[in-house]
Amino acid sequence: PRRRRPPIWSAEVRAAAAHDLVEETQVSFGTQFAQLRAYLAREWTKLIYLALIFLGFAFILFKIKQQAARWTADDPALERANRVLQLPVATAGVLTFLAARPVFQQAPRLFWAVLAALALVPILILLRRLIDRHLFPILNALVVFYIVAQLRQLAAALPVLSRVMLLLEMAGGVIFLAWFIHSTRSSPRGTTSRKTARTAARIGLVLFGAVFVANSLGYVRLANYLGAGALAAAYLAILLYAAAGIVEGLSFFALQIRPLASLGVVRNHRPLLRIRIARLIYFGAFVLWALLTLGAFSLRAPVVEGVRRFITAEMSVGSLRLSLGALLAFALCIWFAVLLSRFIRFLLEGDIYERFHLARGSAYAVSTILHYIILLLGFFAA
Repeated sequence: PRRRRPPIWSAEVRAAAAHDLVEETQVSFGTQFAQLRAYLAREWTKLIYLALIFLGFAFILFKIKQQAARWTADDPALERANRVLQLPVATAGVLTFLAARPVFQQAPRLFWAVLAALALVPILILLRRLIDRHLFPILNALVVFYIVAQLRQLAAALPVLSRVMLLLEMAGGVIFLAWFIHSTRSSPRGTTSRKTARTAARIGLVLFGAVFVANSLGYVRLANYLGAGALAAAYLAILLYAAAGIVEGLSFFALQIRPLASLGVVRNHRPLLRIRIARLIYFGAFVLWALLTLGAFSLRAPVVEGVRRFITAEMSVGSLRLSLGALLAFALCIWFAVLLSRFIRFLLEGDIYERFHLARGSAYAVSTILHYIILLLGFFAA
C-alpha cells in the first residue's frame, strides 16, 4: 500500500487540523443532521412500524416470562434460556434492531449511529446475563470502542480529526488488551472461554498496534481498512451472540408448549434436542459472523469466487473428467441421505410407532426398509 498522508507529527497535519476543527466540523455535522431530518420527514411512517414491531415482541415476551419462570423451577436445565426471557424489554429491543435493517435500507449514516447506540443498551444487558464475569471488561471496552467508532464515522469527512480519533482509539485498545492479557495470566485455572478470550486479545493487540503504526506513518487507508474491519468483527460477534442466545431461549421454551410438546419424540428426548438445537443455532451464528466479517474486510466476494473456481476446476483421469465440486456434491448427497434416514427413523421410533402400537419386529422392519430406500435414493441423486 502507498502512503496517502504525511506522518501525524508533520506541520502539514497540524495546520490542516486547525482548519478542520474550526470550519469543516460545523459544515460536516450540519450536513448530516440535515440529511437525517429530511429522511425522517420523508419516512416517518417507518418509525411507527418499528415501534409496532417492538411492542409486538415485548407483548409476546411478557406473555412468556411468567410461564418460563415456572418451567425453569421444574427443569434447571432451562436456567440459561430463562435469563434471556426474564428480560422481555431488552430482548424485544435486540430483536427490533435486527428487524430494522430491511425496513431502513436507505437510511443515512447518522440514523444508524443513533439506532445502534440505542440498541447497545439492551445488547449489553443481555450479554451480561449470558457471558462469564471475567469477560465483562472486554464487553465494557467494546461498548466504549463502539461509541468512539460511531463518532469517528460521523467525522469521516474530516480527515485529520478522524485520523486522530483512530489513533487514540487504537492506543486505548493496545493499553486495554495488554492489561487484560496480564490480568488473566495470573488466574489460577483457565476455562475454555478464558483461554479463547486471551488468544483473541493477543490477536487484537497485534492488529491494533499495526493500525496505530500505519496511521502514524501516513498509511491512512490501510489503517482504516484494518481498524474498521477488526472492530466490525468484534461488534458483529457480540450482536450475533446475543441474538443466538435469544433464539436459543425461545427454541428451548418452544419445546415446552404445544404442538411440539405433544410429540413423543420431544417428551422422550428433550435434553438431546436442546443440545442439537443449541449447536445448530451457534453454528449458524458463527457461519453468519464469518460471512459478515469477510464482508467487513471486503473479502467476501473474492473468497467466494476463489472457492467457486477451486471446486469447479476440472481434472482428467483418462477419459473421465472430474471436479472437486462434483465430488463434494456426491459426498453431500450421501451424507444428507444418511442424516435424513436417521432423522426419520428417530421420529418414527419416538412418536409414530407408539401411536399405532406396532410390535417391535414390525417397527424394526419398517425402519430398515425406509433406511435402505432413502440411502438408495440418495445414492442415485449423488
